[in-house]
Amino acid sequence: MIIESWIILSTVTFIAATLQIVTGFGFGLLCVPVFLWVFDSIAAIHLVTFITLVMSLAILPSAKSQMVPKLLFALSGGVLIGSPLGITFSSQLNLEMIKLIAAVVILSITLWNAYQYLQRYFLDHALREHAGHGSTPVQVGVGIASGILGATLAMPAPIAMMYLSGTSYSKDEIRSTILVFFVVAYGVALGCQMTVQGVEAQTWKIALSLCPVALLGVWLGHRLAGVVSAFYFRLVVFATLIITSIIMLLSVLL
Repeated sequence: MIIESWIILSTVTFIAATLQIVTGFGFGLLCVPVFLWVFDSIAAIHLVTFITLVMSLAILPSAKSQMVPKLLFALSGGVLIGSPLGITFSSQLNLEMIKLIAAVVILSITLWNAYQYLQRYFLDHALREHAGHGSTPVQVGVGIASGILGATLAMPAPIAMMYLSGTSYSKDEIRSTILVFFVVAYGVALGCQMTVQGVEAQTWKIALSLCPVALLGVWLGHRLAGVVSAFYFRLVVFATLIITSIIMLLSVLL
């Protein structure tokens, strides 16, 4: 790999890792478009999956303090179903189709998140008071969808975050549960990718070289997480979705 490409990847990795810790997700959304552009191969998905798994394992001891066990088990159960479905589906597609699907998924997430954001913060604040925790079958369904996107695009978080943002769970409960959930989601996704698609030796080397950069972003994210309010927490999520959807669409269309 040429040094210019590594600098691009490491910069995006650092920014995305920081955002991941602050908001609870964002690494895949930011990294997948850029990594696909740099590598132009399925190795980009494998890289993002591995690096995020390493990050998740690194923060696991501190992340689980406020997690919601029942929610975590429901989402994880869904992932065990969705990940094999996702890897089977993605193995039948060429790279351009995967890029197109990624663009559509990110754009759809952006539009829906924008609707929820406007509704909750500008149209009807009372809606937040009536939000519940959601049912277990729905949470399992969210886990299945997250598993499919995790194995296919290394993006298990957006669907789960969209769902949780409409519940009465607190910011800390959502963040803690999602970060622990990543260990399961990315671990299962990587296992499926290794079994069905195979991961090249060069991919492992690049991933290992980027892991220290990602962990540095994790460190900075922890420093910022405590000073981000619930309002700005969701604002950052919204901005991230818009930015990454534009990046992905441009990578597909240009």
